[in-house]
Amino acid sequence: AMTTASAFFYTLLSMWLAIHASVSAHSFGVRMLTQLVRLPIPSTAQLDAATAMARDFEGLGLTSVLRLPLMAKQIRRLNSALDNLAVQDGELSDAGSDPGSDSATSAMR
Repeated sequence: AMTTASAFFYTLLSMWLAIHASVSAHSFGVRMLTQLVRLPIPSTAQLDAATAMARDFEGLGLTSVLRLPLMAKQIRRLNSALDNLAVQDGELSDAGSDPGSDSATSAMR
């Protein structure tokens, strides 16, 4: 009887502690979201400045309206990478064409 009573007591104690931990964690989460980590709330003027107006869209040219998003940035990156590659290739070919740059070959002559 004593074993059954202590098992029942420990079951109730673990349930009470689990419920207490759940309530404590939830209340800390609410406190953290409301007091510690405050998200900035934009003002009406900031919201108005961020919205796009139809007249802004209508004033754009046809190329701006029909453009693919991020395509111009990707083309700039590709052109930059190709320019860097061309510069590196130019440096390598210049180093090979300079007769004085290879001291081992000129020492053998």
